[in-house]
Amino acid sequence: MRYWFLLFISCSLHAETVLHPASEPLPSGWQQYVIQDLAPLDWVVLDIPKSEARATRQRNHVYKDVRGHFAADVTTTPDDTYYPEQWHLNAMGVPEMWSITQGENVTIAMLDSGIDPNQPDLAGNILFEQGYDFGDDDALPYDTLGHGTQMAGLMVANCGNQIGICGIAPKAKLIPYKLNTQDADGFGQSSFSSADLAAAILAATATDADIISMSLVLPESVPWVEQALQYAKSVGKILVAATGNEGNEKVSFPASLPWVLGIGAHDENNEPLFKSNYGDGLDLLAPGTDLWTTQAGQQYTNFTVGTSAATAITAGLLALLKAEQIEASAPEILAKLLNASLDLSELGYDLNTGFGKARLPVVAKIIHSADAPQLTYDSKSSNVYHYYDRFVVYLASSQLQGYSGNVFFRFNFPITAQGQRTHLFSVWQRPDSVISVPYNADAPEPNLFEHELNLFLFGAQDALFGDGLISTQLIEGAYELLAYATYDSKQLITARKIMWLSQNLLEKNID
Repeated sequence: MRYWFLLFISCSLHAETVLHPASEPLPSGWQQYVIQDLAPLDWVVLDIPKSEARATRQRNHVYKDVRGHFAADVTTTPDDTYYPEQWHLNAMGVPEMWSITQGENVTIAMLDSGIDPNQPDLAGNILFEQGYDFGDDDALPYDTLGHGTQMAGLMVANCGNQIGICGIAPKAKLIPYKLNTQDADGFGQSSFSSADLAAAILAATATDADIISMSLVLPESVPWVEQALQYAKSVGKILVAATGNEGNEKVSFPASLPWVLGIGAHDENNEPLFKSNYGDGLDLLAPGTDLWTTQAGQQYTNFTVGTSAATAITAGLLALLKAEQIEASAPEILAKLLNASLDLSELGYDLNTGFGKARLPVVAKIIHSADAPQLTYDSKSSNVYHYYDRFVVYLASSQLQGYSGNVFFRFNFPITAQGQRTHLFSVWQRPDSVISVPYNADAPEPNLFEHELNLFLFGAQDALFGDGLISTQLIEGAYELLAYATYDSKQLITARKIMWLSQNLLEKNID
């Protein structure tokens, strides 16, 4: 028997799509779930509520739908000349992401030294007429220094066109804003005015750009730039900036702002570059050495550019994540990238590597052995919060029962306006309670894990760390909740969650 119905596409988060032979009778009540008839094939398609999904799996003639994806033109090895030498792409999972998106419908505003719009590998991706030259006060942001064209190639160079390189987001668009001036000989200067930077931020904010990329630094913080960035953030722009290339423990402005993603640089071995600034304000490390990219004209170069290149690469990663979830807010995109990062040094946030190495979620999935102990947070907990929200989170273990050990907690708060970062440390005690412990203190006597852990950390008065109500005393930025357990002669398992606290209440409608 065939079923006549109106065809619709089910996007329900509470249903599972299955196929059932049309020649066999459907179970009682299932006819209402039919969404498609594949006649003359012997199949009908149903959307089954997840509450009934387990029962469907027990039926031999019910088959779960298999999802495919479009075969993007770069899922095979791209034919670009220098692609085999672009080590950073595979290191961050970019080719895997290209099978999902290549940055379509996303625009990056690049605040730099301008661009060569005639570079053939950038063709079609540069919105030159929408840009501006703030240094020379004209509408022609041509690059006479070379820096901006190099950054643009890392972000949006075409891929699969038999020349040059592949950008991280080869189908994203870029608006160039030139900041520097030209000297008497027509060469671009390497410095720019902070007032022009503020004006460029405001101009970029007035466009449809999703991301503002700043491969630049100022020697000190200035209120007009901070206020311009505050405005850009308030209307939903994603902000990313370089930490600086002096090799010292001071993150440059504006990367030092807690709500601007501060990017340092690492090499092919995941070691921080000696010239990359570090310290409070560093959020992520990204590739910053031996990178092929575009030059003004028709040439290409392989050079070390430190945190400028790392920032451009991170802007490209953000463009891919935004294209994958176009309606997501800036904090959601930032939290997604931070949670996918690879911790490189000390457990959790540290001053030398920040939250770790930037990479995409497609390579961030860790496969655990089925019989190895694990710690996990409740997956339903959000990664973005606003003032007066309630943070609700559980920590659970598996395969830990029967071992002896300790469970530790570390909370990392964003850098304050005074340049200070706060860390809090606690250790779990039985019965369910916690005590504060100094960092690197001797561990208490180990507990015997008589049962699997199911610890209510935040969200009620009886939770280990309180009711979880987000206070207006907390500053905006990234917060890290790190849990780790020692067991069986000090073996270690960890769980990490990075949340973004946003002041922008307008986002609450789409979180």
